[in-house]
Amino acid sequence: MVGLTDILLPVVALIAAGYGFARIGLITGAGEAALSDIVFYAATPALLFRAMASAAPGSSDLALMAAYFGPCLALY
Repeated sequence: MVGLTDILLPVVALIAAGYGFARIGLITGAGEAALSDIVFYAATPALLFRAMASAAPGSSDLALMAAYFGPCLALY
């Protein structure tokens, strides 16, 4: 249980902080759009690249790649 909270606590805290900042007006609509652009255009591809670069050859999870790249292809 401790391992689970070690992983989830920072994620939940980050979401709560973002919600709180938006709720009190610290982040505007333009700030939300900029953060969204950073996540979708820089952070997510970098995370996927790092995950694929550190994976052992032949151990790629095709279901995971299909879950991400399938909708990307459909939207394209």
